[in-house]
Amino acid sequence: MGDNLHSLTLLGAIREGAAEYPYLHLWGEPGSGKTHLLRGLGSAARARYVDCVGESERALAWDPNIVTWAVDNVESAPERHQLALFNLINNVRAEIGSAIVTASRQAPIQIQVREDLRTRLGWGVVLQIHALNDLQAEQALTAYAHTRGLALPPDVGRYLLTRFRRDMPSLIALIDALDVYALERQRLVTLPLVREWLQEDEITRHAS
Repeated sequence: MGDNLHSLTLLGAIREGAAEYPYLHLWGEPGSGKTHLLRGLGSAARARYVDCVGESERALAWDPNIVTWAVDNVESAPERHQLALFNLINNVRAEIGSAIVTASRQAPIQIQVREDLRTRLGWGVVLQIHALNDLQAEQALTAYAHTRGLALPPDVGRYLLTRFRRDMPSLIALIDALDVYALERQRLVTLPLVREWLQEDEITRHAS
């Protein structure tokens, strides 16, 4: 099982409120899919996505109505954000049922942040997001679809992977779009539905 599949499995458990590990840190190069994963997590009910670049540190203030936190670009967090994140992690630890997922370009031990925050970031599971081989791409596609409650038949997954890029951001955007299309039509995801979706998308792009 690749690390990316393990990451998706843990994120899915956190999203569903059934996480065995409520602290998760993802790290990897730009374009590996960390932000897409965190944004997806932050879109769930009673969840919040916070980007340490461009958002006020007030976005990291403890809110008992939020049970799932997704905090991005930790390595670039200003000092005030670092302190707020340190306090937030402590609050999550004290609140049963809460969870937090953080992300950075490097592993926690390598990023330049407060030492007490670096320690907190290593409290839970730390996973690197890797480039995907063929098998891992198929597994990741299926696992992410599952986190959205979408059943993805094997033939659909293989069909999509022959026609689209296999990096994490592309795979996640693909499943998000397919999920919306299937929901709008109140239909299960099947190969005929996917072909219909792709044909409509092609017509729309040519029309525009």
